[in-house]
Amino acid sequence: MNGTIMIQYYDALKFIKAECLAVGTRYFERDYKDDPNDPFMLHSFVSPRLSFHLECGFDYFMKIEYDFADFPRIDDLLWRVGYVREQGMLIYKACLPNLPTFFNNVVAYQDPQYIHTFQSQ
Repeated sequence: MNGTIMIQYYDALKFIKAECLAVGTRYFERDYKDDPNDPFMLHSFVSPRLSFHLECGFDYFMKIEYDFADFPRIDDLLWRVGYVREQGMLIYKACLPNLPTFFNNVVAYQDPQYIHTFQSQ
């Protein structure tokens, strides 16, 4: 199950970057697989309109947590992680106090090497 969850997560991430981001959109992206600071987080993507995280719980099962704010293709994105949703491993988790503020806080806190600006492909 974890392999399929991981495949769907990274497929959805490719979709986000290829078809959903406007040129000039700033986003945070970080791979945590080899980072001991957060043993549960595997990958994180945060923009002002979408928060998308791959995590592993105490039970060793992966899950995807997400939040969105006026994200235009949310239905297409959630379709891409349909297996994860069917398995109950797709969790809507609202960012507090709201996603745009959460994104600004992430950008202010995280190292600049993890902050990117989308350029056309």
